[in-house]
Amino acid sequence: MKTILATLALALTGGVMQVLAQSAPQHKSAADSNTASKKSAQDAVLAFVKAGDERNIAVLEKLIHENFRALAHPPGTTIAKPVIESRANYLALVQEGKIGGKPRKVSLQSADVWNNTAVVRVEMESAELHFSSTLSLFYAPETGWQLVHDLVELQARGN
Repeated sequence: MKTILATLALALTGGVMQVLAQSAPQHKSAADSNTASKKSAQDAVLAFVKAGDERNIAVLEKLIHENFRALAHPPGTTIAKPVIESRANYLALVQEGKIGGKPRKVSLQSADVWNNTAVVRVEMESAELHFSSTLSLFYAPETGWQLVHDLVELQARGN
């Protein structure tokens, strides 16, 4: 009796797995999928940078996750702690013209993707500042890639 139940369970499990495998979307390969994900994460970062440079609040609102945090240490200050901004404060600073609004040259340094999370490193230059940023992103089908964290090392140009 145990043998019959075990055989039946095995057959049912195999049947369920076969149905799941057939109904699952077919992907090219893990390497192709990762390359596409990496590219789309990098594209999201580039869109974020461009939207900040243009002070495009509508685009920033779509790209920045509700739990976003920006962490930076302003150059040439004696501030002991880094400045940490929430999504709302960050968007307000952009809208008020206190940050952003200046074009930057961007150089993608690296991108690592693990399923629905990514870390992208960029170096950026404006007329006054050099930015070394490490950006963390999260992917959800309904929103695409969204930034959750921007860790920025700022340095005045010429230093």
